[in-house]
Amino acid sequence: MQTLSKPDYQLLEDKVRTYSYQSLSNQLNTTPASFQPICEYIQRVPGKRYRTLVAVGWGVAISPHACLKKLCEAATAVELIHDGSLIHDDIIDESGTRRGQLAAHLKFGVSSSNNYGLFLISRGICQLYQLQKSCGIHLGLSQIHTIAKAQLYENTVLSNDNIISYKVLQDISDGKTGVLFKIACIIGVALNSDAIPDIEKYLIAAKNYGVAVGRAFQIRDDITDFMDTSESDGVYGADLIAGNCNWPITCWIRAHSNPSQAQLHFKQCKGNPSAAFDLISEIKEAGTLEKVQQELMKNIKMAENSLAVLPYNEGKLLLQKFLKTLGTV
Repeated sequence: MQTLSKPDYQLLEDKVRTYSYQSLSNQLNTTPASFQPICEYIQRVPGKRYRTLVAVGWGVAISPHACLKKLCEAATAVELIHDGSLIHDDIIDESGTRRGQLAAHLKFGVSSSNNYGLFLISRGICQLYQLQKSCGIHLGLSQIHTIAKAQLYENTVLSNDNIISYKVLQDISDGKTGVLFKIACIIGVALNSDAIPDIEKYLIAAKNYGVAVGRAFQIRDDITDFMDTSESDGVYGADLIAGNCNWPITCWIRAHSNPSQAQLHFKQCKGNPSAAFDLISEIKEAGTLEKVQQELMKNIKMAENSLAVLPYNEGKLLLQKFLKTLGTV
């Protein structure tokens, strides 16, 4: 990977975050009055807007003079869908916190939170549809339904006693995390399609980058759940306590001398922090996190390889820096 020493690199990233937050704020200012309290509460701790970062990265990489504000405004639609899906995830998983504060459904109730999540998702989808019509490039909106499909698939798989495979985890990750990263990358290319003659090779590379990043992002999130402070919601061992299977758990179960017994051990952790913490120690001692880290780096390498078509400029630096962030656990 090339060096990240461009003097204007940090300035570009700072601009992206500023424009992203401004665009999202403008969107939320038109939120119906009934949703204002929950809207303001959730935005107290905004996300990192990584999907906007990758959209801008691809846009600037293929067209260095691309309009940052235009890219950020377009990517905001993806962020709205992402935020709405997180609200629904927390309801389904019965999560206690999100980004260090009480989960929305616990503060405002399941009904209000569910409705607000639907509002965000539907607004984001409508905006992506309008964007697709205006730019004339297929954004892959037909895959949006996979977010809900993957969530249902995840819940169905976890409700039976079958040992989860890596393929199942990958399918769930591609359907939930991967699809939004992929669409964000396509947006960056699509909005600058007039600036380049060979658009197809960039679209293929952007899709590959988005899929690989989605997988890496999910694996990294799963690993941090086993750290003393989880970056996903601030609760150590949150997945185990909620009964959610993830990459480290699956890797440990499948490598166990008695997978069925290991599966039972995992299921006994639901709602039992003490049992969950004990299992985390056992999983760490087995060297499982190191094995999962290898899977993380494999996907990061796949994403890095997809950047070979891009010239070396600030956009490519932004995409490389994001990969470096994902690889730091």
